[in-house]
Amino acid sequence: MGSFLAGIAEVVITPPVGVDMAGYFDRKDPAQGVHDDLKAIAVVLDDRRQKCAICAVDLLAVKPMIVESVRKRIAYLISIPPECVMIAATHTHSGPKLNCDNRLNQAWLREVEDKIVWAIQQADVIRKEVRVGVACGTADGIGGNRRDPGKGPVDRSVQVMRIDEAETGKVMGVIVGHACHGTTLGIDNLQISADYPGQVRNYITANHPDKPLAMFLNGACGDVNPGGYSAEDAAMGKPIPNRTFKRAAEIGKLIGTEALQVLDSITTEDENHVQGGKRAVFLPMRKLKLPADADQEVEEARFKLEAAEKSGASEKEIERIWFEGFYARVHAWHSKLHFNDPCREVATEVQGIAVNDAVFVAFPGEVFTEIGYDLKEASPFPHTFVVAYANNDVGYFPTLDALHSGDGYEVKTSLFGDVAIKRITESAEMITQDLYKELDEYIESSRLPVKSALFCIPDHRIPPTEITQAKFPAIDFHLHYWLSNWHPVEEAINDMDKANVRICGNMIGDRFYQAKLEPILEHFKGYEDRFFFYTGVDFGRIDDPDWPEYVNQKLEHDIALGAKGIKIYKELGLRYIDSSGNLINADDDRLNPLWEAAARLALPVLYHHADPLPTFMPIDPSNERYDSLKGGNNRWYWGKPGGFPTYEEIMACMYNLAGKNPQTTFIFPHCASMTGDLLRCSALLDKYSNVYVDLSARLDLLGRQPNMARKFITKHSDRILWGTDQMWPDRYGCYSAWFRFLETEDDYFSYNSYGRPTKWRIYGINLPDKVLKKIYSENAVKLLKIKL
Repeated sequence: MGSFLAGIAEVVITPPVGVDMAGYFDRKDPAQGVHDDLKAIAVVLDDRRQKCAICAVDLLAVKPMIVESVRKRIAYLISIPPECVMIAATHTHSGPKLNCDNRLNQAWLREVEDKIVWAIQQADVIRKEVRVGVACGTADGIGGNRRDPGKGPVDRSVQVMRIDEAETGKVMGVIVGHACHGTTLGIDNLQISADYPGQVRNYITANHPDKPLAMFLNGACGDVNPGGYSAEDAAMGKPIPNRTFKRAAEIGKLIGTEALQVLDSITTEDENHVQGGKRAVFLPMRKLKLPADADQEVEEARFKLEAAEKSGASEKEIERIWFEGFYARVHAWHSKLHFNDPCREVATEVQGIAVNDAVFVAFPGEVFTEIGYDLKEASPFPHTFVVAYANNDVGYFPTLDALHSGDGYEVKTSLFGDVAIKRITESAEMITQDLYKELDEYIESSRLPVKSALFCIPDHRIPPTEITQAKFPAIDFHLHYWLSNWHPVEEAINDMDKANVRICGNMIGDRFYQAKLEPILEHFKGYEDRFFFYTGVDFGRIDDPDWPEYVNQKLEHDIALGAKGIKIYKELGLRYIDSSGNLINADDDRLNPLWEAAARLALPVLYHHADPLPTFMPIDPSNERYDSLKGGNNRWYWGKPGGFPTYEEIMACMYNLAGKNPQTTFIFPHCASMTGDLLRCSALLDKYSNVYVDLSARLDLLGRQPNMARKFITKHSDRILWGTDQMWPDRYGCYSAWFRFLETEDDYFSYNSYGRPTKWRIYGINLPDKVLKKIYSENAVKLLKIKL
């Protein structure tokens, strides 16, 4: 007999009559009665190594504050880790609002969290040894594609997981997955109801001899509803036939009948394993209006509608204007919710819970059917349940084709563009691959880093050369010393003097609000001869009509404040998006005013366009950065899914940028992110006379290839700059390690990189004095026209 345990429990969460109802933007009246109870159904799965919980609740959506609180309480009460607790809404449009001013809703909301916790606890308490199996059937006559009625894609599958008591063979629980909006009941319904999902559960329990509890999980139905009627017609409250409780019961019977037939065909297994996990996903939003401007659009649309109605405009014209106002109200709501988000991103997650050859993948919103199809196709699991409306609700995730059409309720109300859609869909694919691999490996220790001989203690004794001061006056060209409370300026000056570092360059760029330079200048007043600053621009304005004028005025203003160049972070080309939600590439023509202004004003552009190649490669023990990347959410890992370009695509943009703008001086730091291929970096400098590179933050990579590094630096000594990329001068005593590398022939020595011992040791390259002078200061003095 196996040792897999499971429990299933339910609790009624029906709110009181009088609550405000969710589901329709323009439904004004509160609930006037209860047609059928709302429930929370929880399943706990336990392979005695890990426990996971899935809870489905009869709500339109769930909110992160509830999910986070429930997860914390469950972790404390029954030791299920947060990433293994999934909470999904069935998406009924006849339940209560979660966020509103109605006191009844607020009091109910406090209770419902307790009830969800109770359901999961109860399922855990009654765990028994079980056998589990999964199969899939098909049900017709339910949903239709509301964007393309009669022709558009519809997922008719009915997925079923059967959970049997091992001892008796009785069916303990059933999990059913199907994809269709919970909108059988329309805007005129004021009765609380679970809609057809509740009817599916009731039918299964009533018509199976073992009377099992049933859970319903809604799938990728962002563009599918019962009957395939227009979402805009529903929003307007137009009469739509067959939106009745009787129809909800019919749908429940159709799905329930198929589920019972599939249930009888399933062969269950007693050797089962469960694995849960989640991935953080950051979804860039399309550009939002100022809340005040959005409110003004709402008012203008209202006046326009009133005028049209008074003038006797046609019904079609009035309907068109009504929708202008409707979408204006949606956009105003988005603006109020998200405008002050400092990152212009929605932070959310995708989650997965795998049981043998089945996986439940949770999306935090409304997913189009084709996205669900694609995930099932890409998933390594034979059975993939797409679970929409889970753990959060950030709105619609249309397909890229739908986005580009620009048409329809779902697209016009979505917060997202191409990058966000790619990011969420590819993250979902990756979570299935992660879980499949983890279940396959099973043993936790197999996921630990592989130890290497690189960590051994060398068997040699080489006297170190202690160098605390640069041989010639130096300029630390690349520093991120923004605020003196990180390290007092007086102490920084003292450290610079000891190291013979005369000047430090501060790479500020767009790190401050609206790319302003002023916030940090006050910290360095009186030390202007020891620090210079690189400024930046606000790329969020790239689609503004006055973008060229803004760029020129901003740079001229900052030059007057003392700016010596422009700093651009790798977010350009990797994360920054335009007002349509599309990634802004470095060679985008809209950026031409910036490069032209830089050339006209003789401002060099330091552009960190990429990270080392391993940060774009799969994370496994063969990746030399495995130890730092294996967590999966590392912000320096660009091989993660979600619309990030490849390393070679970024390099192509860099080459285009340099070639298209020969009058602009570019500095590509970190050896142009080619430290692992210095021959390629050398060819870049040979090809483009307007390109410089700096050595910052690559001491470990340069020091392990001393012969190649010496040849490279010597050959291109006129266009190489020295810097450290630290947060203040000589942080972690980095200067002495750099001086030892550049000025000595010491073999195989270690040092601390950013406060940690390096994975491998490095060698000194003993550069000629002529070369040292150039890279320490002469090139920077010439480039920036500053005095040493």
